[in-house]
Amino acid sequence: MTRANQLREQLNPDRPSPGQLDEIDRLQSEALAVKDRIVQMNLRLVISIAKAHVRGRLQPPTQKAGRSPTAISPLAGKRALKEMLVDLTRLERESFDHQPDLDVPDQLGSFGTSEHRA
Repeated sequence: MTRANQLREQLNPDRPSPGQLDEIDRLQSEALAVKDRIVQMNLRLVISIAKAHVRGRLQPPTQKAGRSPTAISPLAGKRALKEMLVDLTRLERESFDHQPDLDVPDQLGSFGTSEHRA
């Protein structure tokens, strides 16, 4: 249980302590700042990986033993079509300028790994 939740449970609803309310607000603000920093760092990582792929520094993963090969795109090994290209600098700039609406599910971020699809 988080410290903010512990403080909420200790609050007297009829006479809440201003000090406890301030501490809850501080802890919630701190948690939101940490979450925002994680999202920002994750986005920077994704952008740096995309840039590395675009510049040809990263190679596709090799097939692991015991796994069936994945389908190869008909576009593999060919130049990307102009309409498929992404302006990475613009994407990076806009990602820091845009604040998602937390009430819109499609704008929420999620973390995880694709390794669970073994």
